[in-house]
Amino acid sequence: MTKEIIEIIGVGFLSSVKFLFSPFTAVALGFSFQKTIIVTSIGGIVGVLFFYFGGVWFFEKLAKLNWKKKSENQSEENIKKEKRNRRLLKIIDKYGMFGVAALSPVLISIPIGAVIASKYFNKNPFAIIYLIVGVLFWSVVLTGISVFLKQGISLITS
Repeated sequence: MTKEIIEIIGVGFLSSVKFLFSPFTAVALGFSFQKTIIVTSIGGIVGVLFFYFGGVWFFEKLAKLNWKKKSENQSEENIKKEKRNRRLLKIIDKYGMFGVAALSPVLISIPIGAVIASKYFNKNPFAIIYLIVGVLFWSVVLTGISVFLKQGISLITS
């Protein structure tokens, strides 16, 4: 019983920070299809809520500090950061909140996706809902792939 609780907590935590690997891990640990979806969904949703509201809090505190840019101190490192930020903004402009929600669980990770949403879409009343729907969608898809691969491997090895 204790081992099972530790496994559930571990998969839930993994789901909140690196969602892509959590359904595969859960299936490898012997979780059922339904249990994998439930545990990875709850872990992912907890991660979304924690990092989204954490991001909102952080950016509100940062705005109160009233940071000012020093234009005369443009190092090469700052120029690289600005280019990276411009690329990120182009992606956000092109795909919007829906793109961030669809890609964050599998490509850019829940913490980064939730912080991006909190920075650029915190006025959107559906931002959290989009992120949660993305987690639920990918939980079902990745769990299905995980179970399919496990069954295929067991057929090959038997």
